[in-house]
Amino acid sequence: MPEHVLYTDGGSLGNGRVDQRARMAVFDAGRREVVVDEWLGALTNNEAEYRAIDAALDYAAARGMTGVELRSDSLLCVSQIRGEWKVKEARLRPAVDTCRGKLAALGGTINWVRRNQNPAGRHLENLDPLGIPFG
Repeated sequence: MPEHVLYTDGGSLGNGRVDQRARMAVFDAGRREVVVDEWLGALTNNEAEYRAIDAALDYAAARGMTGVELRSDSLLCVSQIRGEWKVKEARLRPAVDTCRGKLAALGGTINWVRRNQNPAGRHLENLDPLGIPFG
């Protein structure tokens, strides 16, 4: 197992609606706690996923973590960052490029995990203050 494992998740409620709102979380497996939890405003699910990955990379860099493993339940993000899938949405290209660069600088990897294996995702599912399950 890698020395540093970070789980990420982001999601959007009301995707495409006027009341759309997104949230992201990062869970540090070593500390066994959520270390980033932020509302993001009116972003799509994919944008929120990328923001969470970017936040995890910034968190790792700020703490001098190298060889970090990110785990996300977004197959799209993981596959695009790895270069396995094309980036069809031009607005996501800058996020993909940024995450690839930061991940490479840390000597890290990114892997897909099932939703039920993602503590960051479970955290988001339980937090919407309006009583709507989030995630």
